[in-house]
Amino acid sequence: MRRVPRFRSGGAARREPRTARLEVRDWKADDFLKSSDDDIATYLVDKYSIACPMLRPEDKSMLEPHDTYVVVEDFAGRWVERLAILLTFVVPLHRRERGLHAPPSYVG
Repeated sequence: MRRVPRFRSGGAARREPRTARLEVRDWKADDFLKSSDDDIATYLVDKYSIACPMLRPEDKSMLEPHDTYVVVEDFAGRWVERLAILLTFVVPLHRRERGLHAPPSYVG
């Protein structure tokens, strides 16, 4: 069975540091030197921080099992299609306004 990654990296996790670097490069030297270290750090953290999604285990649930077909490698190295039962366990996420992308995941 093919394994699907649990979380895809990308989105805000890749975009925000690059965007912050580009913004800092465009700052005028005089404005940068006039600002305190704390003001610069506070500004960058407030603007470019990302919030990780929080799991809500209290709302977990199990969906009805159903039949599906999976492609697996047999003992001889051949790829064959087999009937399997798909069990779906759901743990919802609480997302904040700017969070990481967390698609549904499958564990095979």
